[in-house]
Amino acid sequence: MDGPVELSNQSVFVLAENPGFGTYLGVPAYGIVGRALFDRFVVEINFGQKQIVLYEPARYTYRGEGEIVDLRLVGGHPHCDGVLVLPNGDRHTLDLVIDSGAGLALTVIEDRGEGLLVPSGAQSRRLGRGLNGEIRGWVTRSPRLELGNLAVTEVVTAFAARQTGIAPGAQANLGAEILRRFRVVFDYGSRRMILEPGANLEEPFDIDMSGLLLRAEGDTLDQLIIEQVRAGSPAAVVGIEAGDRLLALDGRRVSLAQAMQLLRLRDGYVMPLTLDRDGRRLEKQVTLKRDV
Repeated sequence: MDGPVELSNQSVFVLAENPGFGTYLGVPAYGIVGRALFDRFVVEINFGQKQIVLYEPARYTYRGEGEIVDLRLVGGHPHCDGVLVLPNGDRHTLDLVIDSGAGLALTVIEDRGEGLLVPSGAQSRRLGRGLNGEIRGWVTRSPRLELGNLAVTEVVTAFAARQTGIAPGAQANLGAEILRRFRVVFDYGSRRMILEPGANLEEPFDIDMSGLLLRAEGDTLDQLIIEQVRAGSPAAVVGIEAGDRLLALDGRRVSLAQAMQLLRLRDGYVMPLTLDRDGRRLEKQVTLKRDV
């Protein structure tokens, strides 16, 4: 379907205050597309081409060779099953809620009754920010996540407490860092999700290697501020402080999204940063470290 789409007589949830999504996305964000669009159309998301295609369900026929994964709608949220292999070799079949807006690959709810315990050696990290504020937990790597006959390996996996806001009934949150490796088709009417592997399927999973948490400010969100510096991290070692303003990264001015990509570029890379601290220009070099 080409061109704009209009849905009439829709319910709209209005927040009393701006949650500041743009501050942590680096681009203006004024709302979230909800279930109504997915109920009305077959929705194809092509992350590589940054494109969403909508199909009329009555005229849609899938002829590709992608993996078809059964969907369940629970409280309006799409769920599927996945098999997670933990670092100790244990296999767990998990109820996954699919969240294309979540930046992390996989977030698992710790559940002692199901044997879903934080693995030994996992790092305490800030996992992200939701409507209710900062979310903290633990981060490790899982050897394998299976979705039907497909699998992704060495997945950066977060473990969090139940109160993180993951949909009720789900054991884990399947996020965009996994979904972006596929062309994804959501077909709610047929209760299925179709995954076609992209060229980046085998790309390693990585998260920040610097210890910096950034936020964007300004009318056009082009001013980058160091919000937090993780204790003992490469950034902390060279004396970067919360409140410093990032002027350049790797020798150039960057957006928040570009900065986040560069700060997980590769293990051992020496990343030059130009900072402003209370009007003083500082030059720092951070040696990126893959510690997860």
